[in-house]
Amino acid sequence: MINMDYPLPSTDPLGTDIQLDANGDLVITISGSLQTVSNEDNVQQALRVNTTTVPDTYLWDEEIGSYLLNYVDEPITPEIEKEIISIVTEKALEDDRILDVSEVIVDDSRQDCLVIFVSATVSGVGDIQFPITIGGA
Repeated sequence: MINMDYPLPSTDPLGTDIQLDANGDLVITISGSLQTVSNEDNVQQALRVNTTTVPDTYLWDEEIGSYLLNYVDEPITPEIEKEIISIVTEKALEDDRILDVSEVIVDDSRQDCLVIFVSATVSGVGDIQFPITIGGA
């Protein structure tokens, strides 16, 4: 039996899910319960999982994933940057809770990863901005 923290948010139109860390591992509370994520944090986590997961490797949904990891060690040309922006925008708009993506910025200043900054409009929340890290140690 899974011990969840209760009460779960009763007015969470964006949903509540089990929280995953940056490596995709479950987050466990000090008491041994599974940590949950809700509201816009749940939307951010869903987009992070959808963009950082390699396709056909996500246990619960084979449709989840992108090939953004392939760009980590590549020089980011203007054409590659457009591809990355297109992929992130497409993945974001697959989530019905994300109404619009206003900006995607690709930061390739680190050698081991890409940091992608997403500005999006989320249903019931408004504009949010957050980073997604692809690759890295």
